[in-house]
Amino acid sequence: MSWRRVWLIWGGGLELDPSEQNEGWKGHARRSLNNWGFDGSSLCGQQAYHPEDEAMYDYAIRFEKDTVPGLAVYCRDLPELNSFGDDEQHAVNEAVDAIETTLSIYVDQRRPIPRASAPQQGERIIHLPAVTVAKIVLWNTMIERDMRKADLCRLLGFHQTQGDRLVDFLHTSKMEQIESALAAMGKRLAVSVEAA
Repeated sequence: MSWRRVWLIWGGGLELDPSEQNEGWKGHARRSLNNWGFDGSSLCGQQAYHPEDEAMYDYAIRFEKDTVPGLAVYCRDLPELNSFGDDEQHAVNEAVDAIETTLSIYVDQRRPIPRASAPQQGERIIHLPAVTVAKIVLWNTMIERDMRKADLCRLLGFHQTQGDRLVDFLHTSKMEQIESALAAMGKRLAVSVEAA
């Protein structure tokens, strides 16, 4: 088993007990939830999980012969992506870095990151690292709530640099930090492991 697939569901990530005095990000989250349109009832249940949601960010890439030896790499769902490989295996190896670099463009431009569409004939599916998928969902949730990085920092009680890194696809983040951020926004992270 060589890769993990991630999905997120509503609820279960945050206790909303006014009498409980927690410190750190939970305390900040409780004080800020209403500012971002959350209410207690929305966190009591869980959104139904659909198996097709597991692959919502498994992007498909295609190869094209370039004018020089090697292969150009493109992605229908991420038209900004432009990568290259000496051969097919090298192109696949470079694809994750290329996708993460492209996702950074969406963050810089404050645009939602699109879901992956079904692969077409001749395309190769790229399975992103679990931490990258979690960052995508965090970023898209922020966009849905019209939240900026500074708002995320206030919600979590983080310094600006700490908050920025949570949605920086070119920076390695700890899954625990992203999980905490998602929990503060009413989402719970669940991970499944499948055979490649």
